[in-house]
Amino acid sequence: MFRASWLTPLPLLLCIPVYAQVKGKIYKECLKAADYKGCVQILMQDQHPSEGKQSPLAQLRSSLQVLPSRLDSTNLRDYSSNMQQFRDAISLVDAAALKTDWDRTFYAGALRIHRMLDALQSAWSTRIYQGTSHTYSGSSSSTYYRCSILKPLVENFNYAAGRNAVVYNGTPQKGLFGGNLGFDRCSPQEDEMASVIKTDIAELLVDPAIVKAKQERDRREKELERMSAWNRHLEKNPSLKAWAKANPSAAKAAQEKWEAEQRQSEPAKTSPGSYYKTFDFNKL
Repeated sequence: MFRASWLTPLPLLLCIPVYAQVKGKIYKECLKAADYKGCVQILMQDQHPSEGKQSPLAQLRSSLQVLPSRLDSTNLRDYSSNMQQFRDAISLVDAAALKTDWDRTFYAGALRIHRMLDALQSAWSTRIYQGTSHTYSGSSSSTYYRCSILKPLVENFNYAAGRNAVVYNGTPQKGLFGGNLGFDRCSPQEDEMASVIKTDIAELLVDPAIVKAKQERDRREKELERMSAWNRHLEKNPSLKAWAKANPSAAKAAQEKWEAEQRQSEPAKTSPGSYYKTFDFNKL
């Protein structure tokens, strides 16, 4: 037994000094991760920013980028292992240490996706093992779904998403003489759930600079809507705006002339047909 210890692989021996340095916060945080060794390596790397290693939030973003492809290529058996990188990455983020509104919003969105992934896995598993029935007639078979089980699974996913993201597709079955027969006909909706998750991931990964620019553009458009036509004209022509500010009397005359030209260029609000409809012929 003693001699066998000399057969310990060299890579494992090299890891021993690393694990010996794991203390305090790093040790506690990595206990939550499925890949303890990988977690330790990431956090140890973060102690040396000069090496250009990713922060936990950047690691979370990277794991989100590959998540859609993993959703597309997984089955129920491998679902947990395929999602594990993302689950580990989100467990390493210290929410209390997030400093900007964008970081906090991003992390909250990742938590929502995490809940949706759990709800999808539950819906998939429950539908297979509890919500599916098969009937056999000779060499053929038919598949039916227990809608009373599938409907709450859709509701659970929507609760995780924080909105009515997936609409339950069950429809009440009618009898020959009208009225419901007391049961629904429905079908699995895990594909819709996965599609919602992938859409949310895409929105979450949009560059913050693009989001900020769009918000500024929307704010500017709303501001222009509240202005008069003349002021909007000035805002779109900065040099004219500067001249109008420096020459208020002349600008007032220019405004009146411009507004008159605008009125002349506008199409007639009353068409010939509507004119005849409103004309009182009894006055002739």
